[in-house]
Amino acid sequence: MDDSGIIRRRRLQKDLPLPRKSSR
Repeated sequence: MDDSGIIRRRRLQKDLPLPRKSSR
């Protein structure tokens, strides 16, 4: 919902492989 929240998570998930986030 908030781009700010997604960007913060993307930085932490960038280190971890998330095939599910690819869909989002």
